[in-house]
Amino acid sequence: MTSVDLLIIGCGLAGSAIAWQAHRRGMSIAIADRNERQSCSMVAAGLVTPITGSRAAASWEWDLFFSESSQFYPWIEEQLQGRFWYREPATRVFLSEMERTQFEKKWFSKSSPGPTTPTALPMENASLSGIHAPWGGCSMSPAARLDTSAYLSKTREFFKNREAYYECDVDCDSIVDNGSQIQLASIGISAGALVLCQGVESRKNRWFSELPLHPARGDILTLEKPPHVQIERVLHHDVWVVPTIDGNLKIGATYDRHTLDGIVDNRPDVLSWKAELLRRWEGVFSGAIQNTVVLDHQAAVRPASYDRHPLIGRHLASSRVFCLNGLGSKGTLMAPALARILLSTILNGDALPPQLDWQRPLRKFKKT
Repeated sequence: MTSVDLLIIGCGLAGSAIAWQAHRRGMSIAIADRNERQSCSMVAAGLVTPITGSRAAASWEWDLFFSESSQFYPWIEEQLQGRFWYREPATRVFLSEMERTQFEKKWFSKSSPGPTTPTALPMENASLSGIHAPWGGCSMSPAARLDTSAYLSKTREFFKNREAYYECDVDCDSIVDNGSQIQLASIGISAGALVLCQGVESRKNRWFSELPLHPARGDILTLEKPPHVQIERVLHHDVWVVPTIDGNLKIGATYDRHTLDGIVDNRPDVLSWKAELLRRWEGVFSGAIQNTVVLDHQAAVRPASYDRHPLIGRHLASSRVFCLNGLGSKGTLMAPALARILLSTILNGDALPPQLDWQRPLRKFKKT
């Protein structure tokens, strides 16, 4: 067998982050991945937003996660000689007077003492031309967007060229921990440690089937950009709107706790969510939108947790086996820092922050 320091199962946002952080430290790695074209990470819009929710709260642990990601992705762009990290303010349109008041109280008079501190600058209707915004809006920064498809494709190509990437569907029940090494005979790899980054798939094998995941399906539509629509940066309205590199628009996303697959077909629930996204899209504008052309409809299941915080840490019985999971809709933002923190545990035995450890107490839950 080929011996490496670290074996990683899954190369989505979580797996790629642990791979790059390990590579950065000079570790030898092997990645086993199915290379799915419609995985949660590949479908994700890659939005990094500092202020979220109707209560206008700063994104959880924003300073920690954004400080790391805003250095991590540009460093990888240098390694790959590519472009997939776009840092620019995002526009948020207020959907009620109450929402505007929340922002006024929390953000409009707040100074920005540091480069990662969230800020919101008010925008009036004049600067939101054509957008339905009776209560105005704001420009949020710092914010960013990751082209997840380009990033993951280039990451896989990089490690494949280093003979560290294995495209295969691993039977995780065949992984053996012999006490001194992790062995995966199907690809001829033995490793000092294993990290499973499988999202909701983790519930299908013996290693981390007990993870307290609370998954949700997200549907995203790609639309042909109407000629008169002037949206040049990420817009958060009743739906988010993302300009794409090819000149089209993506809109999303749904949160479906019942249709837990990524299949796009003619089931009533699937068609209903598509119609709902289009209804919200039409509500973005002050005038009517004619003949919306849907170029693509994608869906995937997010691996969220019950308290919406990540799930990382060591296996209960196997000290060489770890998980990096539960990133939900914040994978782009959180994965780089979580990967660094987990590697410190693997390499140095550092204790995990209690709020990240997957074994932390959570409210009672029922698997769906």
